[in-house]
Amino acid sequence: MKNILVFFFISLFVFVFPVSAQYEAEVVQDASSAATFTPDERVQYELAYPGILPDHPLYFLKATRDRLVSVLINDTQKRAEFNLLTADKRMYAGVFLIKKDKDELAISTMSKGSNYFQEAFDQVQVMKKASKPTHDITNRLLTASQKYQEVYAELESEIDEPFRNSFKKEQERIRKYIKEVPLLEEKAEK
Repeated sequence: MKNILVFFFISLFVFVFPVSAQYEAEVVQDASSAATFTPDERVQYELAYPGILPDHPLYFLKATRDRLVSVLINDTQKRAEFNLLTADKRMYAGVFLIKKDKDELAISTMSKGSNYFQEAFDQVQVMKKASKPTHDITNRLLTASQKYQEVYAELESEIDEPFRNSFKKEQERIRKYIKEVPLLEEKAEK
């Protein structure tokens, strides 16, 4: 059984990840040409490369792994950082999916990214209650939420009409985070 699992994971890295890396080069070029922000206005925050996308047949393995890892991390700061990283990956995967004209899947993926962001936010609140330092992770949450808002603004015109309401709801959800994250710091100063 152990040998089968080892073979499976090696196969996953050998066959799945190189395919998505080839695709990334094509999509990133398209995504950069669609930007509506000038370089001075752009949020200085890089979204993490998502790896395989939700339209890949083996994506369920990645999603299962991410959920499992998130649950198994005991340290609240590390869990917050992992959830933020996973949120970044889901947001960036949404960009790729919209470029592939898979709007419904993109919105669903970005929504899951928002869920991971909420979990990171919740972990920071737990850290604050435990009197742990949160300034760095709070700043990263704020910058990430601003970057997400920028991504939503850039993609808004590319969403097909049937999916615009769902897209706007997710966009509003990110606006809410932009307002709530700074409140974490204000509570810490009191």
